[in-house]
Amino acid sequence: MRRYLALIVTLLFFYSWVGALEDKKTYKYVKNFEKFYVHMDNHVANVHKLGIDLLQTIQANPKKYNSIFNIPPGADLQRLHPLLSQMLTLHDQSKLNISANFLTEHNIGQRPIIYDLYDIYGKNQLSEKDKKLVGKTVNKLNRVDQEVMDNFISQARKQHKLTAWEENLLHDIEKMSDLVERGQNPVTVEEMGRPVSPGSDFVKGRMPEDQRQVMIQLEKRYSQIASSLEDHQKYFLQTKGRVKIQGTNIGLYLQEYYPSTAKPIEVTPSISSSVSSLASCAKQSILRILIPATGK
Repeated sequence: MRRYLALIVTLLFFYSWVGALEDKKTYKYVKNFEKFYVHMDNHVANVHKLGIDLLQTIQANPKKYNSIFNIPPGADLQRLHPLLSQMLTLHDQSKLNISANFLTEHNIGQRPIIYDLYDIYGKNQLSEKDKKLVGKTVNKLNRVDQEVMDNFISQARKQHKLTAWEENLLHDIEKMSDLVERGQNPVTVEEMGRPVSPGSDFVKGRMPEDQRQVMIQLEKRYSQIASSLEDHQKYFLQTKGRVKIQGTNIGLYLQEYYPSTAKPIEVTPSISSSVSSLASCAKQSILRILIPATGK
């Protein structure tokens, strides 16, 4: 009896911790936390694709873009490709890197930032509590992302003799690609809970007009370059399969949609019986919660 009572207490505590990660069944794209993680991963993947495309476009016609980006004589744009690729891979690490070492290194705490972002997903009218959460979360993720990029740039300066102009170009490409992706991705409207303007509209008057025109052209190519959420979900399964978050396992729901490609979820013997018995008497939605991991 004590054993089952302890299990109930443990589950209640677990629910109180992840209660905010409840399913969002009324939404079209992101119906639960796992899909939200894949959406954020897709955003970074698309920023990477857009950024590489933009650098290739600049490199293909340096005369056209010379005055726009102040390309110095003899600039070697080809050498920037691997550096840009590495840099864009690190985009939004504050949201996606949920390893214990990363959380500790950047003084994030035990709760990954992406949990807080999911809490406010789709909310247009924010309560005072949510507004404070948004402010605190944005400050934290901006700080962490800046630390990640500062570290990358510092290493690039030492190892690749990165110049100030090259550094500025890499940052410009990342910024443009990020804004274009946010504005063109259909999931953004659902995420923000309101209509979203193109990134090129957002920067009007805040960015040199010739650079804004470059963004407009990139927006026109967006559908040819970027991946949809559903397509990226298939890719995510094939290449990553599952992601561990603070000792919990996401990806269980993915098997329901793509059972032929999803990797099996491993449950340690010590909790497999508890999960089985819980599933037999609970609602189907319980199967979508994050399974507490007891292994290392």
